[in-house]
Amino acid sequence: MKKEGNKDRFISFSLLAIFVSAFLLLFFFIEFPTTGNFAKYGTGPYTYNCSNCSDCNAAIIDASPGDTILLNQSISASEPSGCINITNKSNLVLDCANNVISGSSGLGLFLNYSNDSQIKNCTFTGFNSGVSLVYSNNNTFVDIRANNNVVGIIYLESHNNTLHRSFLDHNSGYGVYIYNSYTNFIYNNIFNNTNNVDIYPPDGSIPTFFNSTLISAANIIEGGYNGGNFWATPAGIGFSQNCTSDVDNNYICDHAYNLNGSYDYLPLIFNTVNITSVTCTESWTCANWSICINRNQTRTCTDSNSCRTNTTRPALLQSCSVVTNTTSNVTANTTIPTPPPVSVAVNSTGASGTQDRTAIILPWGLISFYAIIGVVSIVIIIVFSHLIKKVKKNDNSAMPPYKKW
Repeated sequence: MKKEGNKDRFISFSLLAIFVSAFLLLFFFIEFPTTGNFAKYGTGPYTYNCSNCSDCNAAIIDASPGDTILLNQSISASEPSGCINITNKSNLVLDCANNVISGSSGLGLFLNYSNDSQIKNCTFTGFNSGVSLVYSNNNTFVDIRANNNVVGIIYLESHNNTLHRSFLDHNSGYGVYIYNSYTNFIYNNIFNNTNNVDIYPPDGSIPTFFNSTLISAANIIEGGYNGGNFWATPAGIGFSQNCTSDVDNNYICDHAYNLNGSYDYLPLIFNTVNITSVTCTESWTCANWSICINRNQTRTCTDSNSCRTNTTRPALLQSCSVVTNTTSNVTANTTIPTPPPVSVAVNSTGASGTQDRTAIILPWGLISFYAIIGVVSIVIIIVFSHLIKKVKKNDNSAMPPYKKW
């Protein structure tokens, strides 16, 4: 009888150990954020989809090096300070997917003490500064448009950053303002502002490089060679608009352009281009919809003409539901029209490409977190109660029978 009691104790303690271990693994494999309305399962890097300034900033706070912040619609800043803030971060990707970030004041993108990140496919319009870099180094900006701001891009004590294949136009102050920042690379861009560049100090003692090496490749104005930038003004008096010296017919001006002591040695020219009325016809190709996760499907779309506009771009997000076909026991994705807005969702990106991991996203954030804790706690209580009953039963059976004298 005693041996059987010991066996029951062993089974009960084993069950308790299993459930406690599962509870600890839950905390080990799930990263529960301190901010935002999302939780992450599995290992990164992750892609965060955001649909307004506060969503994007919450995702940025939660993001780790290697993660991507993906803007899934055009947005407007509701705060006078601006929209996107990347502070004390490194090795992030902000992909606006050719969406527009607009405002009426403040900063469209504030990159503060942040390094080694990539900003791409973004348009910033209506801000005091479209993009501001402060003590931020080794960042790359590609396919950016900054227009109708006071200043397109500001560099303040920020070094070794790269800006290329971008369009800075109709900014009322400057296209680019550079203050005490060295070894920044700015090439293969279109500038079309009354004042395109201002650099301090203006004596060239802190170099900025306005051209790459000359290579045979299509440039931003569809010329045959890549080198410097196209320098225009709305009044038509820009350096590139008026250079007629091109002996070798490579659409590179034969004269360097002096910009406050720094030089563009390979300024682009294309005498037939009317920079004030450049038109571009969008041509979108979309990937298949993703599987239905948290009642949403996403996809990516690419403009083969790289117009940096999204007037005719198809939808990137739609609602869905997972329903069961009772006749064939097959699970199907059913699309629901007029999807509601989604704040933040998390997918993961592997080294060999984007893929959906076995990780499941908790769309209800901490509510689901507490629900899981509650369920696991109830199971532990039941098991523990069962253990106590077993111990008491075995102890009673081991006692000699009570005899009444």
